[in-house]
Amino acid sequence: MEEFGTNLGMPHARRIEGRLWELRLGDNRLFYFLYRDRKFVILHGFRKQSMKTPKKEIATALRRMNELLEE
Repeated sequence: MEEFGTNLGMPHARRIEGRLWELRLGDNRLFYFLYRDRKFVILHGFRKQSMKTPKKEIATALRRMNELLEE
């Protein structure tokens, strides 16, 4: 991420919804978004155990992102 920033793409990162992105580190997933002053904020992490990303995990990350954006 330091080298490629927002140009980091598959297979390392993919857009989930709106400003929310998923960083893919083996079986681990980190949800993040680009915040103020070109800073990334990691919102939530989990170990992926199925083919599809659980909606519960996405909802947690979206809630946290919205809380930060409302400040």
